[in-house]
Amino acid sequence: MRVHLGRVAVSLFAFVLLGAGISSAQPPGNRFGPPPEPKPLSPEQKEQIEAWRKQFPYVSLADRLQYENSHRADSAPKPEPTSKEPSAKDKPAELSLRAKSLAMLHSDQLERFIANQGLGFRRMIAPAPEHLTVKPYQPIPFENVPPLAAEEAALTPTPFLHEDRNLTGDVDLAMLKLMPTRNEVARFHQGSEYWFLPVWGFGHVKSRDQVAGFIPHSFIEPPRMSVDTWRLPKFAGPDAVPPQDPNRWKIARLELVSLLKQEEPRVYESKNLPRMEDLKDAPTRPLTKVESASLAKLRAGEALPTSSTTNRIEFLGPIRASKQCLQCHEVPEGTLLGAFSYELRRHPSLPDKPATETPE
Repeated sequence: MRVHLGRVAVSLFAFVLLGAGISSAQPPGNRFGPPPEPKPLSPEQKEQIEAWRKQFPYVSLADRLQYENSHRADSAPKPEPTSKEPSAKDKPAELSLRAKSLAMLHSDQLERFIANQGLGFRRMIAPAPEHLTVKPYQPIPFENVPPLAAEEAALTPTPFLHEDRNLTGDVDLAMLKLMPTRNEVARFHQGSEYWFLPVWGFGHVKSRDQVAGFIPHSFIEPPRMSVDTWRLPKFAGPDAVPPQDPNRWKIARLELVSLLKQEEPRVYESKNLPRMEDLKDAPTRPLTKVESASLAKLRAGEALPTSSTTNRIEFLGPIRASKQCLQCHEVPEGTLLGAFSYELRRHPSLPDKPATETPE
């Protein structure tokens, strides 16, 4: 390979000039140095601060969580063995940049809060007015998936997914090779929790009775099925079965299961992905046999019980109280607060074939 020294020298010289231009264009303290000293607030800025405080006041969430009182003992997880070594659960909940901004808005550091406004790179890592407001959440309708054919709806489901071990009974192994792995389905559920409980939506929580900027739980994006890296063609061996396109798995149903509000678990019916504001007056239904069996397994400690055929996967995904939730929910960490009831459909569907193999 020939190296053109002249071109290299010109490129280096241009890079140095560009770096110098960027450095000179940035205000001092805007990138790596200390921030500039804040100036006293102007009357207009003080008026803006008061408007923000009225927009994001401290409110109490105790009334909407009153239902937890009578269910704490029943819903609490089994106590874990004590240990002198601190675990990951002992770490404090990480605050979002929006929560830090709301906290500074209600503090005595208003000059610094205003000074962070519009400071380019620094405002992206420090509390600033720009982080107070988030884009309004919009309803997300379910995907238009045709109903299952009567023959397929009558198929006996299996609790197994791709790569599950200890298979017993009459299982179509060829069909299982085309199913997601349990890890892929678990990540799909984790995506639901992430998009339904975004950390920035919690706002700033001083206590259960002093919460600023809380946004009722709502899906802001639909979860997506993914593929384990080891199943991708560039990592899989020559004899590996390529995974089906994960985009073929559509959300036919995703409903919120309430476990603590009523004496018996109920499922909120909705035309869209769950939004707590829309579920206040939404109709509810009892659990199906599949959901009841899955709930019993979740309470017994099973991670993610599933029921599937070639083109359909049904399962309950648990929603447990994390360290972040305990800022408002007065229950033990790990408490089963609720669940998502899923029905995923493969679309376009695959033709179902009778079992030709049995597990060894």
